[in-house]
Amino acid sequence: METKVVAVVTGASSGLGKEFVRLLMKEKVHEIWAVARNEEKLLALKKQFGKRVRCFSLDLSEFNSIKKFQTLLETEQPAIRYLINNAGYDKFCSYGDLSIDESVNMINLNCSGVVAMGLACIPYMRRGSRIINIASQASFQPLPYQNIYASTKAFVRNYSRALNVELKEKGICVTAVCPG
Repeated sequence: METKVVAVVTGASSGLGKEFVRLLMKEKVHEIWAVARNEEKLLALKKQFGKRVRCFSLDLSEFNSIKKFQTLLETEQPAIRYLINNAGYDKFCSYGDLSIDESVNMINLNCSGVVAMGLACIPYMRRGSRIINIASQASFQPLPYQNIYASTKAFVRNYSRALNVELKEKGICVTAVCPG
């Protein structure tokens, strides 16, 4: 039986994630695994792009969601050609307007989610595979009123650059994209 080749896109239900799904439809992959929290938006995505899109409603700021995804990978044993870590969020406000829960959730999603998804997916990636981590222009300087977001995106940028060096021998390319 042929190994299923997949692309994994987090934060797939809107914005850049949805655009990545659209672009990946042109690639030679059997399925695009769209991961996002909002099940309704995921179903609309599947309706728009068709049966090659497989939807997973998961909150990647929660470790249990990552474990569910890891179990899926262990069960299905796909060949992951692309991992696009796009899930993340920001809130423009003063530090005092963010609750501790919101702050930690942002760090968990923007940093831990990226690392955990990479660690879960890398064992299923072959030479020529790509990891694209969405960082931000905000990653290049301190950013008052978006200080946690900018800091998490600086982490993503630096983590991606270092991981690219570590995975070079395996032939896996890691890129940090900094829109903005």
